[in-house]
Amino acid sequence: MAPAPQGRLVNSMTDSNRKLVIPVLALPESTASTLYGMYEMLESAGRDWDVLIGGKPGESVFRPVIASATGKGFRCSNGLWVEPRTSIADCPRPDIVAIPDLTVLPGENLAGRYLAEIDWLKRLYASGATNRQGSVEAGTSTGDASPEARARRGSTEINLLNFD
Repeated sequence: MAPAPQGRLVNSMTDSNRKLVIPVLALPESTASTLYGMYEMLESAGRDWDVLIGGKPGESVFRPVIASATGKGFRCSNGLWVEPRTSIADCPRPDIVAIPDLTVLPGENLAGRYLAEIDWLKRLYASGATNRQGSVEAGTSTGDASPEARARRGSTEINLLNFD
């Protein structure tokens, strides 16, 4: 397979060792630590364990990519510069979409925000994507199982959409 042109991603469905494509959705309200921490966690899966046990890095099993509505750089909620690799329009069909936390005030009106991102997720869902399995209310979520979090129907978890 020919390498992807600089700055543009291609879907590698024909590659027998295909890595799962996971865009990490970047928004101006994202925190850099969560955004880049999630990216690094996904990139390290399959790679870092081999370093620990054999002294040589393995190959990552995921292909995370920082994606945003426009693909253009911006300052995130804590003022650090975020440089997405792609726009959501140019992103290859994801296997999973990772959406990190956002810094918004409790009760803040979000009407009219994230319209491009919501539309993209709706189009993925309409084309056969499924949403994450489990919920806080049902007790089947991954994350904070504290009574306080459950009483508020909240959790600290990584919310993933699976596009099987």
